[in-house]
Amino acid sequence: MILAGKFYRWNQGFLRHPHCYCRHVPSTQSLASDMITDPMEAFESMTREQQDRTFGRESAQAIRDGADISQVVNARSGVAPIGSPDRDGRSISDLTTSGNGDRRGLNRSWYNLVSGTKPRLTPEGIYRRAGNRDEAIRMLSDYGYIIPDEERSGFSRLNPYRQTIGGYMGRGGRAKSHTSAFKEAVRTGVRNPNELATMTAAERRMADARLKYEHAMHGVDQMEMAEAERWYRHMLSTSGEIYTR
Repeated sequence: MILAGKFYRWNQGFLRHPHCYCRHVPSTQSLASDMITDPMEAFESMTREQQDRTFGRESAQAIRDGADISQVVNARSGVAPIGSPDRDGRSISDLTTSGNGDRRGLNRSWYNLVSGTKPRLTPEGIYRRAGNRDEAIRMLSDYGYIIPDEERSGFSRLNPYRQTIGGYMGRGGRAKSHTSAFKEAVRTGVRNPNELATMTAAERRMADARLKYEHAMHGVDQMEMAEAERWYRHMLSTSGEIYTR
């Protein structure tokens, strides 16, 4: 649901799970806003019971209290797995690694920008610890689930300043040969599948796996060679496609 209306570069599709009914709508960025489907429209069309059943009681309450729906849903990807000591018998743990900045500052999530690298509570953890609704809302803001309106536009899925220029490869487009190859493909409408700048994401994964395999074959580390061969065989069998679990 939270992928609804998201804009993807021409060579980068979303990860699809088996029996996925989502689809791409070809568009330019200037037209995409006319086709966008807001995930909150679907959320607000549900009854309260449906919201709780779909998102979980605490997560649904966080969204109703003003939390960003994407931040709330994505927090689930960083919780401890069932059966681990961190779960402590609870259905959803108190802490998540999703959106949590690393020490090198590479994570550019909103939580990373406002809170650095400290542990991040899940919405479930926040409501367990909050003494009342006002405190819960304050904690949702502190842990990066409520994004101020004046900052929200900077993280818009259609904000041109947040969109990587599709196809430019190598030092942000400063690699002249790759940039020229991309521009030539745009001009002619024909791309070179062997050129990194005009490869799809799947083709790039395939090329990377092949190069890693060829490099490993010139070495002496048997484990590295076996791992490189295993991954290259996997990419060959899937044509470079990967799927979510």
